[in-house]
Amino acid sequence: MLDWWRWDANYSLLKTEVPQTERAVVGISPQQRMNLRSAVNLRADLDFDIWFCYVGNNVAATVAGNSYIPDYVTMDARLAWRPDPDLEISLVGQNLLANSHLEYQQENLILPTLIDRGMYGKISWNF
Repeated sequence: MLDWWRWDANYSLLKTEVPQTERAVVGISPQQRMNLRSAVNLRADLDFDIWFCYVGNNVAATVAGNSYIPDYVTMDARLAWRPDPDLEISLVGQNLLANSHLEYQQENLILPTLIDRGMYGKISWNF
């Protein structure tokens, strides 16, 4: 968009045709995915990034039958400061729109994979 403001956007549509058998599971992968990312250079030493992601609903095939995984929207954010060209200090927030969301269910019914809201800090030093 501008030299100091970048946008990335993508959309994917997955259509599958599976021969109908008693073992076939239709919808095991999300049909739609959308991403929108904004990366802003607030100053030469300060960045702010936001990433929105939509994943459509899908089905997990488990030993007990099919399990429904609802669609979800997530937002991640990152603030990074470079006090020196070789040093970066950043703070990242993940899944900021919900406490958690179901992303995957294993076939053997082990606990489902829930992605929780989280934050972390990072220090990177290049030498």
